Amino acid sequence: MKSIFLIAAMALCSVSSLAQKRIRPEVTRFLFHSHGVSFQKFEGFRQRLAATPQLELPKNSVGTLAFGFFAERGRLISIYSFNGGSSLNGDPEKKSTSTSFLGFSADFGYDLLKNTQLALYPFAGLGFDRFQLTFQKDASAVPFDSVLLSPNVQPQTVKREFSNDAMVYRLGLGFLYTSKKNVRNSVGAQLGYSGSFKATEWVMNETQILQNSPTDKLSRVAAHLVFRYQLKKKRQLQ
Repeated sequence: MKSIFLIAAMALCSVSSLAQKRIRPEVTRFLFHSHGVSFQKFEGFRQRLAATPQLELPKNSVGTLAFGFFAERGRLISIYSFNGGSSLNGDPEKKSTSTSFLGFSADFGYDLLKNTQLALYPFAGLGFDRFQLTFQKDASAVPFDSVLLSPNVQPQTVKREFSNDAMVYRLGLGFLYTSKKNVRNSVGAQLGYSGSFKATEWVMNETQILQNSPTDKLSRVAAHLVFRYQLKKKRQLQ
């Protein structure tokens, strides 16, 4: 009797496993990279700079690059990415300001189109962004020997670095197209917004807190071209 019961149990498990394989949606994994531009404003910081002609204002736009992993399970989509970007305003040999950022994010979306070639997916998620502003004064009129010998002149030639970071929420919309000839690769576009939950202070030299430092809510709008590559053939979850 025990043997019959064990055989029946094993058969039932096998049937259940096969049924789950048929019912549960397939999971497909991809690598992706994207290239684009993001737009941001640092109102608090810019207000302080307005009365300082010795420093260049930062640009409102930054060229961006992102890469990471993309997964599909049925019509559910998950995206894990690392991203960064930089821009320069002014003359790099004289007065200039560079803007850079680094971040990472986890987003989840849903494909609105039940189509093997086209995907349209709204998404939302969380991430972390860190911005850095580097200011360089015009030192072209400073004598070379003075920089070497005079402690009073040396501070005029030192770059000033300020940074700000925060956890951010993310919202956006993406589109992908897959050709019939090359079904493992896709190309598309993505438009998104990220914003911090609260205003945070700017610090100097990575961590140094300053009295009466300006605060800003970190937010940006980004538009990207997306290139996606399937890692391997589709398989089903066990």
